[in-house]
Amino acid sequence: MNIAFLWNWPVNEFTGGVGVVTKVLAKEMQNRGHQVIFIAPVTQEEKSRNARLLESLGMNQDTYPYVAPQYYVDASMELELVVTETTEILEQNKIDMVIAQDLDPLEIDIVSKLPDGYVKIITKHNQPFEAYEYTRNVFKGYQAKSLSRKIWKQIVLACPCLGQMRQKQLNEKLYKKATSSADRLCLLSSGFVTRLLRFMPDLDQRKICYVNNPNTFSTNVEVVHHKENLVIIVCRLVESMKNVTDFMKAWKMVEQYHPDWKAEVVGDGIDMQMLKEQSQRMNLHSLSFVGYHSDVESYYKRAKMVCVTSWYEGWGMTITEGMANGCVPIVYNTYEAIKDIFDDEVSGLIIKSCKPYELFEKLNRLMNDSTQWNLLSNNAIEKVKQFSPDKIVENWEQFYQEIMEEKHV
Repeated sequence: MNIAFLWNWPVNEFTGGVGVVTKVLAKEMQNRGHQVIFIAPVTQEEKSRNARLLESLGMNQDTYPYVAPQYYVDASMELELVVTETTEILEQNKIDMVIAQDLDPLEIDIVSKLPDGYVKIITKHNQPFEAYEYTRNVFKGYQAKSLSRKIWKQIVLACPCLGQMRQKQLNEKLYKKATSSADRLCLLSSGFVTRLLRFMPDLDQRKICYVNNPNTFSTNVEVVHHKENLVIIVCRLVESMKNVTDFMKAWKMVEQYHPDWKAEVVGDGIDMQMLKEQSQRMNLHSLSFVGYHSDVESYYKRAKMVCVTSWYEGWGMTITEGMANGCVPIVYNTYEAIKDIFDDEVSGLIIKSCKPYELFEKLNRLMNDSTQWNLLSNNAIEKVKQFSPDKIVENWEQFYQEIMEEKHV
């Protein structure tokens, strides 16, 4: 089978979770004998931005070792020309299946106008109608720059239903077009399917499927014996989504009882400076911001727990990455996929109230009970094995066969 991933960004591990997942899937597909290409419909400015990103990391866009051939289509052209150029690439590579990696208007438009004969799947790498229930929380952390955005932020904070209404209008349009344009709309979790149909019960359920994301690290049992008294949070520092402030509030309570424990925030982002200043105002002594690190696995190997306090997520790769290295995940109950990833009180802990005090209570419990931590840690390593890339790619192969049978090919 010949497969094309369509995504509005070049596929590398420095472009976030979607880039990492796409790279892992592509490598496993190649291992199973499939041919894979990447197609990025981007403007010249977006392409240059990727080049600058790689250069900042000491790499060159032209020589970067993409795991599959990376093609570019100029997204600034008229849509018909974008589709024509994309189709030429597909024909040149004898592509059988096109996987659009984002519920993006341009990607949906391209898929909708591709000639018949391709298996077409559009994926959504985030929670459907993300953070709908937490609209005020999201906007509270949003750093508005322009006057119009500042005004809109204040309107939504005063009346969240207006933000919800706007989000619903935009999302419904995208989901309707995606399900009418593709053979499948693929989500990350069975819980996401249920959620989407709750918001949009009239969608064609036969076209909606799900497949979990693959684990990106190998499981490591031995690392459990070499852990430090360390808790980490690994994320892009965008407060409106990641809600690091709640973790800091919980850690303020931890410091009163566990001076021998440390916390490290791994990652960079637009709100790093603001969060650092907030940490100083809170007088946090044992919490540090370590910035972006390409070798993030070294932090998972040292840490006993990994926390996620996001208002919404798609999968939360930091959870499975941590679990593979024996970190017990402690996660806010803000999105449905966590119930696919681990079992509460068995291989991780879910913060049902989504409040800092309950997070503190869970942390405090494991810090005081090494036996329970050890049990959950080993269970986490075992649980994450079900997300091995070979098992996930089997699901993609199955989708292809099902769709081909529907097409009577």
